[in-house]
Amino acid sequence: MSIWLSIWSELRGQRQSPVTGVNRPSLGISLRILSGILGAGMFISVKAAIDEVPLGEIVFFRSFFALIPLIVLLWIRSEFPSGLVTKRPGAHFIRPTFGALALFTSFAAIA
Repeated sequence: MSIWLSIWSELRGQRQSPVTGVNRPSLGISLRILSGILGAGMFISVKAAIDEVPLGEIVFFRSFFALIPLIVLLWIRSEFPSGLVTKRPGAHFIRPTFGALALFTSFAAIA
């Protein structure tokens, strides 16, 4: 339970010590393991759905549902919608383009 409190305080910007990240290796390890499990689950879901659902639709909905935790994180940190403002709009065209290409190619590879 303390790991979730630690994650919550990190999201809220309330650090428990002046040295960030150095004194909480268990949090980093836990988040890496969780990301691996969730990533594997995503690829298993894509593999199961690829026969009935077009690849573009899978990529769209994966990207769409990825916005939900981003908005929640920005809202918890009181940075929504100001956290979406950028000084480099060109970079906000290039990065999603490469992200979408990466999703298409990785999902197509397991299809």
